Amino acid sequence: AVKFQFIEADDFLTPSHPQYSLFKSFEFPLPVFSKMVRLLHGVRKKAYFDVFGDKSLEMADRAGADGFKIYASDIGNNSFVKKVISYGKPVLLSVGGATLDEIDGLVNICKGKTFCLMVGFQAFPTPLKESNVSKVKFLRERFGCPVGYMDHSPADDPFSAYLPCVAVGAGACCIEKHAYLKERKTLYDWQSAFDPSEFDHLAQLLKQSQTALGIPSFVLARAEQAYSRSKRKIIVASRPIGPGAQIRSTDITGRCAHLSSRDRFFTINQSHQVVGRIARKKISLFEVI
Repeated sequence: AVKFQFIEADDFLTPSHPQYSLFKSFEFPLPVFSKMVRLLHGVRKKAYFDVFGDKSLEMADRAGADGFKIYASDIGNNSFVKKVISYGKPVLLSVGGATLDEIDGLVNICKGKTFCLMVGFQAFPTPLKESNVSKVKFLRERFGCPVGYMDHSPADDPFSAYLPCVAVGAGACCIEKHAYLKERKTLYDWQSAFDPSEFDHLAQLLKQSQTALGIPSFVLARAEQAYSRSKRKIIVASRPIGPGAQIRSTDITGRCAHLSSRDRFFTINQSHQVVGRIARKKISLFEVI
């Protein structure tokens, strides 16, 4: 998915705010966003929108938004959260700077709806030591709901491409990463952003991270089963054993042996199933029993 900021400065700033004029310059007319949504839908991608108030919410919905994100400025604005949820679309909830009591309130409002808590905050950029990706795991376990991660680490730090992978390992179900065009002078929020050309590599890293995590169960994969068969010591003859001889504990030992997938064997812990049995044929030195 691609997420846009449907900025309406009057939705969240007073005219006297020092950044009012800057955000006012970021406003785009509805047809621009509608066109971008159509382009995304044409390539089977979804369009999400940051909404900052009633006007941007209404305009984003008219543009064809597939989902919304509630900005951190509306933490504690329960009436607006309820209004966004009432549209029946998936909602991302930014909880950067929120207390646990505030998050409790958000989760209670959104129960039964499709929502995701989003961990992270923008400090232009956010130092790695303050990223605290462990919050993802903490919130997942506390609330039992999907949790994503908003990466605002320094874009010029080589580790910035890998921090989202750490978040995936912590259980993040989605990653937010800002994009900007490097060849153009960007006035705001560029410190942690990637150029679009860098997203293919990031997407590949995230997919590899998800693959490496596997599934949350303890099922042995085929390769691991083969590893176990080739590396585990099994019972073999420690001396030649004649046919009809009773096998004694001194007749066996443990060794790693080359086995086919069809070969049967006993592990060292199963020696009680071997000792005392009668050999039906000649067993050679180090032959698998």
